[in-house]
Amino acid sequence: MSFSSLRRHIRPYSPRPWIHQTVFRRPLRLDLPQPIASFTFDDFPRSALHTGGPLLRRHDAHGTYYASLGLMGAKNEGGPLFTREDIDDLIANGHELGCHTFSHLPARRTDMAVFESDILKNRRRMEEILPGYVLQNFAYPGGELTLRLKRRMRQYAVSSRGTYTGINRHWADLDLLLSQNLYESVPLQHVKDVVDECHERPGWIIFYGHDVREQPSPCGCTPGYLEAVLQIVSDTCRIMTVREALAFIRGGSKP
Repeated sequence: MSFSSLRRHIRPYSPRPWIHQTVFRRPLRLDLPQPIASFTFDDFPRSALHTGGPLLRRHDAHGTYYASLGLMGAKNEGGPLFTREDIDDLIANGHELGCHTFSHLPARRTDMAVFESDILKNRRRMEEILPGYVLQNFAYPGGELTLRLKRRMRQYAVSSRGTYTGINRHWADLDLLLSQNLYESVPLQHVKDVVDECHERPGWIIFYGHDVREQPSPCGCTPGYLEAVLQIVSDTCRIMTVREALAFIRGGSKP
């Protein structure tokens, strides 16, 4: 079905998950011998690196941090965001930096041309900061997307992660990777149930959160919670950044 014919049946900016997960898929075959997991942090709060980073390294793991470089040095409800020095620390410690647009634009309330230009602006700024480092993987700010945007994301990113809940297995959609909340409000038993399910039928779990603080935002978690989740996951899954996971899926080995 063409995009123009779809518009006659649905609103072009429909937030209904089944539409976004069904239309304009870019499939990636997942034939995994073991379950894998990734820990991702949107907006790149400083606490996610300085508190969350050492917890990840304790489990011989690294994270993927999706940054809007136009917000460098700013603050939001997750606390202070990353600084220029934090970018160097992140790369030096083996973590991955991903794209989150330059200005953290909401897709459903932004003109397509403006949104695409903002993605490219984030890339150019990264080239100025660290020449040669490419922002390969993307996360939709606030989880917002449109069918138009999804159809075009393959031009800008190796993968794009959303906020729709699920385990990526069998055939993942590179333009809308499923995820699991890394929020303090999610019971640890639920996390264990998801990990157990992934162990029984191997897939790729992508956790996403924001800040890691003793008094976290509603979209963040405490250090103790992150440590508990890491313990649950590391007992069953191999933990990789999004970049490492895609290389493993395609080539069978972690870079």
